Amino acid sequence: MRTDFSYSTQGILYKKESYSNNEIIERQTWDPKKAVQMEHSFWGHGGLLNTAWTFKYEYDAFDNWTRQIMYKNDIPERILEREIEYYQ
Repeated sequence: MRTDFSYSTQGILYKKESYSNNEIIERQTWDPKKAVQMEHSFWGHGGLLNTAWTFKYEYDAFDNWTRQIMYKNDIPERILEREIEYYQ
């Protein structure tokens, strides 16, 4: 098994790919600017995509995500909302 990591010029991880017998079995990607996960995919035998999780975000005025929508194979599965209280 082999795992490849890709980093931005600032040294931030944005992609991780795992291989078995030179076939991709898992990929994760992150937005290097916001440090949030964008994709998590799994492949089965023969290189067929089994499951693809994708993530969409909504952000507040301070650029923190307040809503995450998780899609499984392009179908919305979960919505996670968070409230952030800011102090002055």
